[in-house]
Amino acid sequence: MRNLYAVLVGMMLAFALVAVGDSLAGMLFQMPKGLDPYDPATKDAFKAAMAQAPLSAMLVMVAGYFVAGMGGGYLARKLVRTPTMRPSIMVGVLLTAATIANFVMIPSPLVMVVLGVLAPVPGAFAGGRLGGVKTGDGRLKTGDG
Repeated sequence: MRNLYAVLVGMMLAFALVAVGDSLAGMLFQMPKGLDPYDPATKDAFKAAMAQAPLSAMLVMVAGYFVAGMGGGYLARKLVRTPTMRPSIMVGVLLTAATIANFVMIPSPLVMVVLGVLAPVPGAFAGGRLGGVKTGDGRLKTGDG
């Protein structure tokens, strides 16, 4: 039950960090007013506007997915008592699923889709490693049990 709690809390942090990344990317590229990715009448115009987004804005969003995975993975690992990476990896996998769902609903350039799908799990793994339990001599405990 503690692992489930760790994953849920890690996901809440990850979603908050994605929102921060999206906000930062929004400062680099303002979408034209009146475009709604869910409205069939403006979906094509939205897709064209997304294609015009600068690479820097897309990379900020992708970095946000990585940092979100890292933060969520770190917190999930800190919340469990056993030296397991499972909660951290679950945060990465669930964040990847949410990212895929986002890209299905909102058209995005291919480079952003590919990098965005690849970013959360390595981020969560890195966060889990950073949040690992240390032994008395300062080494990171390993194992999955």
